[in-house]
Parts: sequence; structure tokens; C-alpha cells
Amino acid sequence: MKLPSIRPVAKGGTCVAAALCSILIGSCSTGSHSAINPVGVPVSSFDQELSDACGQPVAYPITARCVSMMGSVGPLLQHRSDLIMKIWRSCPDENPCYRIAKTEPVCTAAPAPAVSFDNPNQSCRQAQQADHSCAALLRDPVYANLHQTGFAPDPYDCQRAKNELEELDREVERMSLRIKWYRVFAAQGF
Repeated sequence: MKLPSIRPVAKGGTCVAAALCSILIGSCSTGSHSAINPVGVPVSSFDQELSDACGQPVAYPITARCVSMMGSVGPLLQHRSDLIMKIWRSCPDENPCYRIAKTEPVCTAAPAPAVSFDNPNQSCRQAQQADHSCAALLRDPVYANLHQTGFAPDPYDCQRAKNELEELDREVERMSLRIKWYRVFAAQGF
């Protein structure tokens, strides 16, 4: 089975972060937003704070502020973020810094010599630092240690990390469906 590529910033429909956010926001739309939205904070203000903390779309790795604002689903989102970091560390094709080095014109433009991720030119390094996900990965102590030791990524570790993320996504989807079913059931007075 072909797994979807993990992008530095989550996009669109099948993203579990979106599902987690919809679970969170869904509880807001039923009028019970006090569980996650402090009393007296207008919902639009809370939505803006959530967007500022988590990104719009959600940016990985997730921030501690985002996790805390997500309430009871925060730990799930943190776990997903940890798995994405694991994928970025072990899967070169998913690594946001490699992606920038291979696609950004400042990194690939002629007549400059071919730029590798290990030795980018100054403009390419600036493009990498400007990207939230690449900059966070470059600051990641585990990644820095692996990168300094000249590790060769193990395809097995990459696939195992992708499988873990896929299983988490499936579990969150099952949880989301159970919540939707519960809401329908509860609305009928059972």
C-alpha cells in the first residue's frame, strides 16, 4: 500500500490533525465550548488564538501552546506530531529540509553548483530556516545527533514510522465516527 507523503504543513481532508480539530471545534458548535474555550472568550477570538498556536493549516511539529489549547485531544495531536518528526528523521523523501533543498529555486538554480542538503548555499539555508518545519527539524536534538554522526537512514525504520502514523490516523478516525454516532444517538434522547 502506498502511504501518503507527510508534508511539513498538514493539508486538507484526510489529515488527522483536521479530524482532531473538527472533534474539538465540533464540541464548540454544539454550544459546549466552555470545556475548551475559557469562559468569556468569544469563539472567533478563540478560533484566532487556536490558528495562531497551531497554524492554519496545522504546522508540524506541533507547539506546546497548541497542544494545551486542544484540551483532551492535545495528547493525540502531540503523539501525531512526534510520529511525524520520527518520519522526518528516518525518511529522506519526507524530510522538509531535503524537500526544500531539492525544490527551491535558490537551492537548485544554475549556475551555482548542485547543492546538497549537507552543504547548502547561504540562500538555500535561509529558505530552509524560513520554513517552520525545516527550522524545527534542524533544532531537533535527536535529528542533529543523527545528522552529525552521518547516519544512513534505514528504510525499515522509515516504513515502521509511517505504519505507526497510519495506525494512529485510523484510530482517530474510528474515534471520530464513534463521537458522531454518539451525538446522533444522544440527540434522539436515548
